[in-house]
Amino acid sequence: MAFLEEMGETDLPDQKVTREIQGSVSRDLQVKSGQQDPKDKKEILVYQCTWVNPILILISGIPGETSLIQSEIISLKSKLSHLEKVISFSTFRRVGQKFYVTDGTTGQFEEAVRFCRNSGGKIVLPRSEEENQALVKVLSSFSSAAFIGATDLKEEGRFVDDEEKSLIFTKWGSGQPDNYQGSQDCAIIQTSGIWDDNNCTNSFLMVCEIQDKDK
Repeated sequence: MAFLEEMGETDLPDQKVTREIQGSVSRDLQVKSGQQDPKDKKEILVYQCTWVNPILILISGIPGETSLIQSEIISLKSKLSHLEKVISFSTFRRVGQKFYVTDGTTGQFEEAVRFCRNSGGKIVLPRSEEENQALVKVLSSFSSAAFIGATDLKEEGRFVDDEEKSLIFTKWGSGQPDNYQGSQDCAIIQTSGIWDDNNCTNSFLMVCEIQDKDK
């Protein structure tokens, strides 16, 4: 590609110019001087442009500059990919250092665990009143309870998270968990924000939490 730029008279020598352009194009510019417009005696600079890479990077010769910029580009691509995962869900809400996401589908507890893992996160588990209320707002769009990442499958009456650690926050309803009929080993959160234990094979809304890459 070639294009002309009208300039005032100059004695610029032939030179190659490399510039960083914000966006997704890369150019190698060859500047040729010495040509003149016969009508107004002004010099015409001819730029020969070659498209190179998806992103134009111009390195000024400073050691380590290339690797630094490449590292920043990789980091940016990772963050964009991460955000694409989040916004692929019909409902998402940011709370603290994470996003709560769901597409409104329901499933059993193990299905929810797999679904969230495959989505790049894990099954939701509020760890503070703020997070609990944020999850309530997500549930309000569906008027449905949801599984949360707490079970007492290993030890009856002792609910732990997915790493088998004791819960740092709970919001059990009065008399809960009660292991009704001896088959309630998975925790759910009601639309009111109150927790209850329920059968792991029942179906509830699947909500995932995805960590914020910027944090």
